[in-house]
Amino acid sequence: MWGMRYALDILFSDGQDRVVGLEASLAPWRLSKHYRQATRVIELPVGTLEESGTCLGDQLIFTVLDNP
Repeated sequence: MWGMRYALDILFSDGQDRVVGLEASLAPWRLSKHYRQATRVIELPVGTLEESGTCLGDQLIFTVLDNP
């Protein structure tokens, strides 16, 4: 979060796209916990993790959308 001006929700996933870490509303200029298994980090607007009900161990599914 170095250099950021606003808080974010942060999701960490492993190589199998399973959620291994969650940081809700991480403030600017703060460091998150280190998640050893994480291979991907996804930055989201604050409140997204709570609103979506995302939990540790959830399986992420990525879909490619065609551009109109």
